[in-house]
Amino acid sequence: MMDTPGADPALGQRLRETEDRIQDLMIAFYGDWTKMRRSDAAPPSLMPRVSARLNTTSPITETVKHSYEIAAASFNAFLDELRQAIDTDLKKIGEEMEAAGAPWTPGRGVPGWKKQE
Repeated sequence: MMDTPGADPALGQRLRETEDRIQDLMIAFYGDWTKMRRSDAAPPSLMPRVSARLNTTSPITETVKHSYEIAAASFNAFLDELRQAIDTDLKKIGEEMEAAGAPWTPGRGVPGWKKQE
């Protein structure tokens, strides 16, 4: 965005908001590593709830089953939010950046090109 002076400043704000939403979704999925490094209490995230069931070689306890059910119940909403942020919002921002003449960035697909007259 810094290299695109013709872009609407609101586009940069929407990009930051979308990045923040994706970061929040990754914390919901993997957990808050910042809190865990400081030994602060953090709510269990989706991945540890599921991996407790997948990584065991002994019979699965009721606690692990319950934890998995919690993760399974919230995964569809998580996936819907992630799809909205990446497939819709981020894609639209990429298209607007392309239209504003922003330099190509990884993940935005192959840039358009026209011979200059």
